[in-house]
Amino acid sequence: MSKFAESKHTNLVDFSVEDWDNHYGFKGQALTFIESQLRDGKLLFLLDALDEAAIGRQKDERYATYKRVFEAIEQLSRSYPQLPIVVTARIAGYRQLAPLPFPEYEVLPFRPAEIRLFIEKWFGQPDPQAGTPDPRQVALGQELNDKLHNTIRIQTLVTNPLLLSLTTILYQKHHDLPTRRVDLYKRCSKLLLEGWDKTRLILRPSILDTDQKEQLRRTDCLIDHIVYQLYGLTEDEIAIVEGNVQ
Repeated sequence: MSKFAESKHTNLVDFSVEDWDNHYGFKGQALTFIESQLRDGKLLFLLDALDEAAIGRQKDERYATYKRVFEAIEQLSRSYPQLPIVVTARIAGYRQLAPLPFPEYEVLPFRPAEIRLFIEKWFGQPDPQAGTPDPRQVALGQELNDKLHNTIRIQTLVTNPLLLSLTTILYQKHHDLPTRRVDLYKRCSKLLLEGWDKTRLILRPSILDTDQKEQLRRTDCLIDHIVYQLYGLTEDEIAIVEGNVQ
């Protein structure tokens, strides 16, 4: 939804048409196709991250942007009553804004059996060439499951699907799992920032000069601060984590 908010569009169908024309080469035919599918009830609108639609530096600006997106969703619902619409949002962000007049459902945390199955499926994907799962990856998944089983503090975090996905990616890459929750948060935060860079084609230099090293140090400190806020650490607990206890 952030892309729609940034586009300044007020109509989701028009935005979809423009997006299809630009990315899929419909060359002006997207409108006819989408409208015919809407009339026949053959489309499903999946609108992700409504809470990210509140963009802007000032509170009034963020509210105005969210209101425009909110009204666009309502307009879509009124114009096509038979159209299935699914809107996702983070709980905290959504509750601070005006809720949509839709039934609300909350994604429940993963249970231990579901965590284990998720990891087994992740590492058990067939190799594209061999057509069968890579035994080394299967063993790595079993190893991660065993470590989570024996690290209860981390296991309670990965009941969150996003954190479980990030943890799985990190383990697949590094074959290692932090024993402290705050360290896992740090790694996940940095992984998200790396993904942010890639989606925006931002290249980071491999050799850093003095100024760049200082900038990197400040970025790491900022990430730590965000992690501590998310984790709810007190000043004393932060001092312990940082090793600054006298």
